[in-house]
Amino acid sequence: MNGKRPSSKQSQYLESLATDSPLFFGEGVFTTAKFIDGQIEYLSDHLERLQAHAAVLGFSVDIEPLRNIQSPFDVAKVKIIALRDMEPLVQISECPLPPESPRLCVYPEPVLMPLARLKTISYLDRLWLKRFAEKRGFYDCITTDDKGYILETSRANIFWIEGDTLYYPDPELPYLFGIQLKNIIKEARMKTKAVKAKIEDIPKNAAIYICNCLIGKQATKIVP
Repeated sequence: MNGKRPSSKQSQYLESLATDSPLFFGEGVFTTAKFIDGQIEYLSDHLERLQAHAAVLGFSVDIEPLRNIQSPFDVAKVKIIALRDMEPLVQISECPLPPESPRLCVYPEPVLMPLARLKTISYLDRLWLKRFAEKRGFYDCITTDDKGYILETSRANIFWIEGDTLYYPDPELPYLFGIQLKNIIKEARMKTKAVKAKIEDIPKNAAIYICNCLIGKQATKIVP
């Protein structure tokens, strides 16, 4: 693999691709976190979600060995992948820089994924959405449900602030209510409100943001 012999754990994952396995069908979960200041931000949140989402798919994850992950980089992207009957795989790489002035388009069709609330390794739909946006010169695209309600982008949550209130898509809607957004809401020094809103419902004077655990929060613009 890239001229190097894969580790035993990597070999286990690669071999499973050629079999009737959880990896072949995307039956696994993962989480992506930021390592900074000698630790993983929101580590407990990441491990608890990994465990909870695995349980929904019918398997368990031993999270204790994952509590002491270290990185050779000062700031790193840490991805933890868990599949049934396999030890979790940890991938560490340099953390990408956050986007500058990201612009969002709107995906033209409803996006309804049965497992939208789970962070599974079956990510082709989200990759398709990301490429749709990039081919048109945008950073990402906003998805909506069959009623036109705002959900998320392919890789981030969205929220907006008007006056003294932070608005975000109602978690009852079919989207991944991410760890970064949960903590932004928890730490907000203003009123917060979950809403079922359409693109046209966002006030023109509102400040719009996208967020995830790698980029934090980034101001953005929506191009209808």
